[in-house]
Amino acid sequence: ERFGEKVVCVVAQTEDRHTHQFGNTSSGVKNNDGDTRLIHIINSNTVKELSGAIFEDESYLRPTTFRPNVVVDGLEPWA
Repeated sequence: ERFGEKVVCVVAQTEDRHTHQFGNTSSGVKNNDGDTRLIHIINSNTVKELSGAIFEDESYLRPTTFRPNVVVDGLEPWA
């Protein structure tokens, strides 16, 4: 759980095993002999809120700090 909400790892599956994983975990690597590709998605407004809470400056952290594959803008923080 995170902030009172259940967190679920969403996977893209081909045939009987998944080859892409949305999340930051090694479980797919362990279950697929290392043949899992991670897709790292970042919500830019979550990064702004986190940066403001930690550093009191919303621009201190940038989404690229976390080396994402995809940056989503326009969502509520933590969505």
